[in-house]
Amino acid sequence: MGVLTDRKDRVLRLIVDGYIESGAPVASMALARDPRLTVSSATIRNDMGSLEEDGHITRPHASAGGVPADKGYRYFVEALATPPQPGARDLDAIRLALDHSRRDVEEWAAAAAAILAGLLGTLAFVSPPKAELSRVKQLELLQLQDFVVMLVVILHETAVLKQLISLQAPATQEEVRRVRDRVVGMVAGKTASEIASAAPDGGPELESLVLQSTVGALRERDAPRSAGYALQGIGRLLDQPELNETGYGGALMDSLADQETLPGLAARAPDDGSVAVVIGEENPSEAFHRCSVVVCRYGIPRAASGVVGLIAPTRMEYRRALPVVNAAASLLGGLVAETLPPERPGESAAAT
Repeated sequence: MGVLTDRKDRVLRLIVDGYIESGAPVASMALARDPRLTVSSATIRNDMGSLEEDGHITRPHASAGGVPADKGYRYFVEALATPPQPGARDLDAIRLALDHSRRDVEEWAAAAAAILAGLLGTLAFVSPPKAELSRVKQLELLQLQDFVVMLVVILHETAVLKQLISLQAPATQEEVRRVRDRVVGMVAGKTASEIASAAPDGGPELESLVLQSTVGALRERDAPRSAGYALQGIGRLLDQPELNETGYGGALMDSLADQETLPGLAARAPDDGSVAVVIGEENPSEAFHRCSVVVCRYGIPRAASGVVGLIAPTRMEYRRALPVVNAAASLLGGLVAETLPPERPGESAAAT
């Protein structure tokens, strides 16, 4: 972040605040009326000219008002207090929404996305908590019919995977029990690759099918794609005047429909749980050049983690958006910590 003089710093902050609030270019006369600036409008125009030359703002012509450029927004965001603190009402609303879904892990992401989209009037996306690579905690086999068995895989991040297995020959309940007892020892605490590499060649049909199905379910779970994300507020995002030009909204929708888009945005979230902001053309996708993305990771690394994110026009209310995303991530992280069992000695080393 470049260094600005105190006065230019104040001018830029006022331009950003004014433009975020009104959506209209901020004129030097309006800035001159602000009690935080004790200089003439001519001096302010000179400062605005300098800010334009530096790439912090844009102006159609010398006498026009200023509009923040991506560089100006970046300066503004980097200057915000760290860590940002949410307002009491926002924090209470997020806490209440998550308390209602506290007992249902599958509902956490949907509840968080819905409240964030409602509070900030834009698009929110939240991924459910999961390990970077899923590990089996427990496995069960349920005989539904002579030729059909249900595989139930319970993961360390509390998710449950289910698959039906069709058999070529009928299996007895005793055979299903014996296979279940053998396979549990082969898969407990392991990832898909670890199970596949250690699986014995040959063996009983049911055992082989159970191992293959377990590996397939884990790999399906670990595939990076948008399908697992809760997404709320698409209409609110596209209603923004900066984004509803003919053609742009469609391009943005097409990008969001791409299965790689949300995982790619989520990957920008730092591993340390801090909030990251990707502004305008900092995003490699042209479809997001008029948007800013705010992302924050939550949970426990390796055990279970997810990402909270917002997408809004670059004219988003950063002072509010950053602490709201940070608060949601913090509260979701608390739910993950409450849900996961305490790590046993030696368990972490075995999982690496």
